[in-house]
Amino acid sequence: MSFSVLVALDDSPWSTSAADLGFSLATSGSPNVTITGLHVVNVTQIQGRLLADLVGMLGFEPMIVPEQVEKQFLGLGEERLQNFERRAQESGHPVRKLLDQGGIVNRIVHHADLHDLLIMGVRGETEMRFPGQGGGTSERVIRKLSSNSLLVTQDLTKISAICLGYDGSEGANKALRLTGHVAQIANVDVHVVYVGPAPTGKHPLDEAESLLSQLGVTTFTHRADGEAHEVLPAEAVRLGCNVLALGYRGRSKVRDIFLGRTTEWIIGRVALGLLIAR
Repeated sequence: MSFSVLVALDDSPWSTSAADLGFSLATSGSPNVTITGLHVVNVTQIQGRLLADLVGMLGFEPMIVPEQVEKQFLGLGEERLQNFERRAQESGHPVRKLLDQGGIVNRIVHHADLHDLLIMGVRGETEMRFPGQGGGTSERVIRKLSSNSLLVTQDLTKISAICLGYDGSEGANKALRLTGHVAQIANVDVHVVYVGPAPTGKHPLDEAESLLSQLGVTTFTHRADGEAHEVLPAEAVRLGCNVLALGYRGRSKVRDIFLGRTTEWIIGRVALGLLIAR
């Protein structure tokens, strides 16, 4: 089965790590992984469909500029894509390039929803220019996405193991299937963690282990107590995982990780990749 990955590119070390992680997935032994690099130029002239992108926060939406300035920005964007392609050739895997123009969030979401997985840095160029304010784009993209995503920390260039927060909910089951597929491609183990008292009837951990085993993924199950948004990142680190996988919504407090202010806390303070299933 084919698996299409979109890598959002800018001029930041987080973007470099996102690209390296994409290359590692593409060269892990699965012949059906396709990688596309996307760079969005957020400048435009006053014309065309791009006017629809002009709503939003200043600095993330396109600036209206003269034609010559627009051409310069497009040229820089093309250079970044050429560098991406050159690095991909060094890794031995062909890639596709995509240069777009308009509001960064809207254009990333548009293209990501046409792929199986979006990989992007948890931070970006804004963080380099205005330290402490660089998580806005990734958070806004995650909230708008209909597809799956992987937010990458600055040093995450290859998945070592995945920690999956699982509670048996619909969102958790989506995360389970995504985790299984990514683990297959990356050839890594999965640690499934259930937070809370044991439920009556069949335990969700048994269901998760059964499905992952069918996919040929080596699986370990764990139960923990406490607040999910605190326990899961700590368990991931303890178990030697560098990616934490979650469904966007669920019945338990797992859902709170991606809602409201807790989102900002996780993205800003947890040194883990976040694999988010939709």
